[in-house]
Amino acid sequence: MLEPSFISKLRHPDIRNVLLVGCGGGFDFVHSMLMYPTLMELGKNVVIGSYSFGLPHKLPKEAPYFDSGSDLEVRIVDGSMDGDPYYAPEINLCRYLDAAFPDESHEAYAYYARDCTVSVLRTLYTRFCERHEIDAVLVFDGGSDSLMAGDEAGLGDVVEDLTSITAVRDLDVKLKMLFVIGMGADRYNDVSDGSALRAVAELTKQGGFEGSVSIENGSESHEFYREALEFIFSRQTFRSTVASFVLASISGCHGNQRTEHLPFPDNERHNYHIWPLMSVLWAFDIGTVAERSMISDAINDRQTVSAAWWSITELRRRIAGRIREVENFPPHEQMRRTEQYNFTTGSLEGGLFDDVEMLESADED
Repeated sequence: MLEPSFISKLRHPDIRNVLLVGCGGGFDFVHSMLMYPTLMELGKNVVIGSYSFGLPHKLPKEAPYFDSGSDLEVRIVDGSMDGDPYYAPEINLCRYLDAAFPDESHEAYAYYARDCTVSVLRTLYTRFCERHEIDAVLVFDGGSDSLMAGDEAGLGDVVEDLTSITAVRDLDVKLKMLFVIGMGADRYNDVSDGSALRAVAELTKQGGFEGSVSIENGSESHEFYREALEFIFSRQTFRSTVASFVLASISGCHGNQRTEHLPFPDNERHNYHIWPLMSVLWAFDIGTVAERSMISDAINDRQTVSAAWWSITELRRRIAGRIREVENFPPHEQMRRTEQYNFTTGSLEGGLFDDVEMLESADED
């Protein structure tokens, strides 16, 4: 059967309760809605943790606290609450899910990604897993900076990403996977597409690639994700650029095309490049991602967020002689063979074809 490994593993009857979390802040947890219809079809119970950038003091006062096991402030929000008009994706997502599945009431754990160290997040996720008897933790990254090992020319926002990956790696659950959507969006954060695709190849060689699927335009996954985003955007002024790139890619946009999906005003010029890889959902074993990463070891035992940042800076100093140049794709002109059929002249030119005469006309009588 032509089915990616991540679907086969999620289909297993031992996987009953699934925790969906963001990898690095922002709208990362919202990207999990690409998988939500599939998880519902598979009969899974879903728990949502945001690991986002919503400030705790802007959450509704009536949102109950959850004991995180540390000083990290964690609140439980639902769709009945009024969220901040600028940024409240957790509340707005719950309200969308309530409308999509009216027989159920939905809630999400809201906590600020930039307050988390590995140990703090590991403790919190252990408590989530114990409370909900979690069998699988699925971590979603918008963009591909989560795949950076540490020796690339540009790293993106790796502190939150690798904090999340390292924390989940050590959880005692049956299945732990990282999902990447929007590959190429992290050019804004100085992440090379060449570095990201090399990471895919290396993780494949190491046995950590769990399959990929392209999200088809008009598919159930696309429509559910699009409707969730449109609902959220209708209730807050913040727009996710990565999510907009993903929607544009799924709809068939390419290059620097103007599209209604993007949040940029018509009078603003932005240097972006939409391509089909942005609509591919890649899956990886989190343990393999963490093992490949030098950053994971560097931040694992750090007790403060600032110490984690400093550890990555020190890592980069230690490996300064091994940091790669920017990984660009080879230009087309460098890769094509020298002998080519010239459709302008109708002749075969260059290399082996130097002595070949003009091809006879193929016109039919």
